[in-house]
Amino acid sequence: MRRLKTFWQEFRDAAPGNRFRDRYRRRRDQRHRGQTQLSRPIIVVLALLCCIVAIPLMITPGPAFVFWGLAAFLIAGESAWAARMLDWIELKGREWWGDWRRSRARQKPAELDR
Repeated sequence: MRRLKTFWQEFRDAAPGNRFRDRYRRRRDQRHRGQTQLSRPIIVVLALLCCIVAIPLMITPGPAFVFWGLAAFLIAGESAWAARMLDWIELKGREWWGDWRRSRARQKPAELDR
């Protein structure tokens, strides 16, 4: 449990746009030092299982995001390409979220005048 908490803190504290690549580099370094406890095939199977669980949960709001996020986290530790893509998606998502929040903030005063 302590190790999982450490993984999460390192991931959370990493700079946006570098989180997944940092995760990939840490996993790669662990594999080279022989410190990894789970092998690549097991992690890929776990990620696929998360995706399989997430698909039926997509009809309900919310729970599928947890499994999609977990699958992305697992895959990013094993694939440099996936890590780069997920970092790019994170930056675009943050940009979109900021734009949406700013547009909502501009709309609120106009709605109060009605």
